[in-house]
Amino acid sequence: MAEYKEDYGSYPPGGNEIIAKILLGDNSRGKAYLPEDSVVMRDGMMVDLWKRPLRVITNDFKPLVLSAGENGEFDDNDDISSVRARDELQD
Repeated sequence: MAEYKEDYGSYPPGGNEIIAKILLGDNSRGKAYLPEDSVVMRDGMMVDLWKRPLRVITNDFKPLVLSAGENGEFDDNDDISSVRARDELQD
């Protein structure tokens, strides 16, 4: 998504399915930012390690990517966010 932002000046709009299409090349440049066989793609959606759809929220500052975690349920203690993952990697 960062490369898309470099090209267009903002992150791709929409939810998971729309952003996935854009990143796979359905954009005004026809540029693929992800290969179709990427491990994060399944059935036209971006997925987590458990092959479940991610929640993707974009704004002008940075995207937020959320996984429901191992139990597959959003909004509980095992959810994983791109912010949390980044913070843990920096520790």
